[in-house]
Amino acid sequence: MSVAHPELIEEWLLASSSDEEPAEPRDASQGLRDCMESVGSKRLRDLRAFEGVGLLLSSWSIRRLFEDPSRALELEDEPFSWTPDRARRQVGRQAFQVALAGGMPPAAATAVVVDQMAREAGGERDGWSGSLPAWLAGLPPGARGVVQAEACSWATELWDLVDWPHLQSGLASRGWRVAAQHGKDRWRFRGSPRVTMESQTDIRVVAAPGSAGAGSAAARQLGAIVLVERSYREATAADDLAFAALVSALSRGKVPRKVLGYWPQAGVTLMVDVNRQLLLDAVARLDRLLERLSYLSCRERKVVLRDPSRLPSPSRAPHPLRRPAWRTTRLWQPARLATACEGSRRSQPSAARPPP
Repeated sequence: MSVAHPELIEEWLLASSSDEEPAEPRDASQGLRDCMESVGSKRLRDLRAFEGVGLLLSSWSIRRLFEDPSRALELEDEPFSWTPDRARRQVGRQAFQVALAGGMPPAAATAVVVDQMAREAGGERDGWSGSLPAWLAGLPPGARGVVQAEACSWATELWDLVDWPHLQSGLASRGWRVAAQHGKDRWRFRGSPRVTMESQTDIRVVAAPGSAGAGSAAARQLGAIVLVERSYREATAADDLAFAALVSALSRGKVPRKVLGYWPQAGVTLMVDVNRQLLLDAVARLDRLLERLSYLSCRERKVVLRDPSRLPSPSRAPHPLRRPAWRTTRLWQPARLATACEGSRRSQPSAARPPP
């Protein structure tokens, strides 16, 4: 598997703006929500042992949880802080949008975005809210240059994937456009708000506001979503794209027609047409994951009840539910075991019982 030809990718993305009736019914996103809530009501009741700790389900965390659930859950979240590596995607995404709208190269667009973000720290202009602008404003010029270089690299990799200006003009003739994503797609289970599904989409093909395409049947769906990822795993790449389509449909209420995954460092592109079966398979995969987590949750509760270190000391009256475990622990102490064996030899042939 390798990077597809740019003309093939452009033709494939252009097809997502067709005015044909969507393959999925209009209420497909609501049907997915009902399906996920059914899965949640069945599985999340057994996850109450993890109350107080949020469970974030992303493509990366799902892979870790499938590989080794107990070890993945032991990872402690460190306090978030911005770094050039963490900022490259968000800054590069905005630089791509500026380059596409202004007809400038990614390097110049990245310099403009970093400068504007730093000057407008704390504001809401152009959707640049949050802690990133304030962090950029507090950096010295050298460190800000490192952020700019990382973001420029990200934007350039995406820019070279396809002839975006040509694609934009083709989409505009149909009333559609290419738009950079602001923030992440998130969706929470209604019955367990601490369990969150999250996905990062970088580019969306959407109906342009006020165009004929915006009111058409095709606009009930997203045309396409594009994800630029770093770590490529052939075994789970298709599942990761299906998960992104599912979270996008749940959070935005529109089912994307196509999903394009691009791994520039691995030199791989993967194009997936979204259909009902793909989304149902993604739901079933999450169901299997939550089932494994619920089993782990129940097993951990049983271990806690039987752990002698968690039991009351002999000087205190034991809890009724823990009394059998406490007595069993006492009987197998070495001193009492020796006393029981000695009493057994003295009272032959009758068998001696260990002291209570």
